[in-house]
Amino acid sequence: MYTYRIGLAFLTTAGLAACDVSEPYQPPEMTMPATFAEGSSASVGETRAIAWWGAFGDRRLDQLVAAGLAQNLDIRIARERVAAAGAVARGAGVPFAGGIGADGGYRGGSPDDPTERYATGALRVSWVADLFGGLGSERRAAAAELDAAGYGVEAARLLFVAELTAAYIDARFFQESIALTRQTLASRQRTLDLTNRLFDAASATALDVAQARGLVDETRAQLPVLETGFRRAAHRVSTLMGQPADTYVGFLSSGAPQPWPRRIYGAGVPADLLRNRPDIHIAERDLAAATARIGIARADLYPSIGLLGVITGTAAAKSPDESTWSFGPIINIPLFGRERLNATVSQREAQARTQMLVWQNTVLRAVEEVQNGIVGLGRDRDAVGAQRRAVNSLAEALRLAQESYERGETSLLAVLDAERAVGRARNELAAANRRHAQTFVALNTAIGAGRGLESRGDGQGS
Repeated sequence: MYTYRIGLAFLTTAGLAACDVSEPYQPPEMTMPATFAEGSSASVGETRAIAWWGAFGDRRLDQLVAAGLAQNLDIRIARERVAAAGAVARGAGVPFAGGIGADGGYRGGSPDDPTERYATGALRVSWVADLFGGLGSERRAAAAELDAAGYGVEAARLLFVAELTAAYIDARFFQESIALTRQTLASRQRTLDLTNRLFDAASATALDVAQARGLVDETRAQLPVLETGFRRAAHRVSTLMGQPADTYVGFLSSGAPQPWPRRIYGAGVPADLLRNRPDIHIAERDLAAATARIGIARADLYPSIGLLGVITGTAAAKSPDESTWSFGPIINIPLFGRERLNATVSQREAQARTQMLVWQNTVLRAVEEVQNGIVGLGRDRDAVGAQRRAVNSLAEALRLAQESYERGETSLLAVLDAERAVGRARNELAAANRRHAQTFVALNTAIGAGRGLESRGDGQGS
């Protein structure tokens, strides 16, 4: 009888082993344009080791990136998620289970000795055949989730460097704006002093003095706002570095020129994004996991067959020791709750379709981001050049207006208008420099550059 039961179990297993109901996975595909508009037709290749921030030639920025790649909390969180996903993957789809149990107590005996102490122990081991691919699907889902977690580390690095560099650019912009505002304040103070002297000589009116003083006060009022902007940017840098908000205020307070990229990296072609964007990889791995979960749900609709072995031993104070064992097949047929099981299958299928749409949307957004970066970078550079020429022209106009005013050949209003124009143009130039640098950051982030560098701040691209 024992041999018959084991033979029946294995014959049943062999007969059903080929009935894998898991969903076959096909990597997603999408028709991509051959090139970006206004872009090159040359592939950029692998971008994971390009330390693009080095193009700014800013030693302090390089130091921040190098230290932050090891310190940033979001990156460390992503690494822990990899560890957690790895633990899940190691335990996924294991067909064996078992354990040891024990208990003890008193039980009834003879009329002369009604109770006796006893102890019982049992060893239970089971194995389940993966007849319908459920365990295999579970392993594939866990492996895909582990892959996604790994790409999550790259995404965290990419986001950290982008946010840190953007905050650094903001800090330098506000410092430049503060310096320009102080220059404007000094110029307007000189105009006010001159107007006061002319007023004392009866060559200027009280209205002239009031207008000149109003511009001085207006300019002075801008400084606290700009100083607040700098502090907020410095606080953001500190937080990204995994430190309290005021940690890097002193580090940044010494000042430095606004970052300007000395080298522009190629953006490649749209197909490069499928290789270089971690968010696209994450979406694809999530799709693979969602597809595998369909197989898990489908396998639950079918019987499960396995083997179970149990060894039990009992020791009593006054009775002979006893031991029993059993070994044979086990079968579980899901006769009830099939409506719920079918609903789970439908849910998993809908989740997989949703994840396919997520992947497609992620690819389209990636193409858009690179396209925006390419278009913006060239136009931002042109805008900086034009704004620089405007500053030079307006500064010359201000010089001529001041000289003419001192000779009494023009009104104060011409000087004040010229000062306003120069101050506005200088501030717009600083903003244009900031915009160009931020677009450079956005473009390199969009092509996935630097995502594989763990602690590198030498500023040299690979």
